[in-house]
Amino acid sequence: MLIKNLTLNNFRNYKKSSFQFDNTNVIIGKNTIGKTNILEGISFLSTGKSFKAEKDVDAIKIDEEFAKVSAKIIDGSDIINLEAIIANNTNRFSKKLLVNGLPKKQSDFISKLLTVIFTPQDIEIITDSPSLRRNYISNILLQANKTYRNSLSVYEKALKQRNRLLDDIKDGKRNYKADEFEYWNILLIENGAIITKERENLVNFINKSKKDIFDLTIAYDKSTITQERIDKYHNAEIASGLTLIGPQRDDFLILFLNPPLKRSLSRSSNELRQKVSLGGPNNPNLPNHLTSSWNGGVATTTTPSRWHRTIKEFGSRGEQRLTILQLKKLEIEFIKQATEKTPILLLDDIFSELDNKNIQKVLELINECQTITTTTHKEFIPKSLLPHLHLIELK
Repeated sequence: MLIKNLTLNNFRNYKKSSFQFDNTNVIIGKNTIGKTNILEGISFLSTGKSFKAEKDVDAIKIDEEFAKVSAKIIDGSDIINLEAIIANNTNRFSKKLLVNGLPKKQSDFISKLLTVIFTPQDIEIITDSPSLRRNYISNILLQANKTYRNSLSVYEKALKQRNRLLDDIKDGKRNYKADEFEYWNILLIENGAIITKERENLVNFINKSKKDIFDLTIAYDKSTITQERIDKYHNAEIASGLTLIGPQRDDFLILFLNPPLKRSLSRSSNELRQKVSLGGPNNPNLPNHLTSSWNGGVATTTTPSRWHRTIKEFGSRGEQRLTILQLKKLEIEFIKQATEKTPILLLDDIFSELDNKNIQKVLELINECQTITTTTHKEFIPKSLLPHLHLIELK
């Protein structure tokens, strides 16, 4: 799979600009000139949404009413023309996604262009809230698995309707009636089970795959939704006005597979001084179902040993970067296996973030995929890449 060209109309800081791409591409330009906006445009055609903006409307150029992103994709012997048009006329937002001129639902548009994006901000997948880890896992599956896309779409619509009912009851606008919830409950249970299964499959793929960059494992802290659990949480949901169980509450703990012995011994010394165990079943950094089943297994993923630690809590900045790099490599492998296609690799200003050893690991990825990279200075580009590069200089 290759992207041959990209045109941005009223997108971010671009009035109208076109770009041609080769196998290995580097976009050079000073900060704020719009390098990342090019990657955002490509990613928009991959997922049907912005990876930067909280709302897609924010990608429209200031003082304009619409934005359009279009590209030509080569997929084997097929030529695919993709377009995304977002408009905000009189404060009414609309979005059109087209494949070869024909409008498509977002669930059918996704996967026409497969991408893996790596930015300095990706470290927040490890360090930030569970929602970022959920989104990361979900975005991989959205590209690679149509069953997941369809189930997630149905689930999110049903969840929205069910939460609206709960909120109305909480605010006294209606009384609770079981039959009003029955239809939405069935949709959530059926599609939630599919979502959980596909997330488990991805986590198992990551855990069983060879790690040649950084040893990590993921513990899937899943929130299943069944009729029994719906009944159990009934009063709490009425009081809060929200659905409190289901895949929207999942988390994915990213753990050291083999923590450094020195760090483990240091932690043990702290335990002796404080006369308390900082690891094991009583560790508040682990969710309840992990601590309660410390000796009996964790979901369908991995069983924490005494020295398992979250990379969020115990990893250095360098180890966290390596973790993301390893995850991105596994993401490429998963998408290739699931779709039998090679995704396009988008790298946003990462050469300035990595040392020479880790840059070599990135170069190995670049050799596997069409790659589009951004950087502020030509000096950041590894010399071994220069003879093979297509340079795009923004001024």
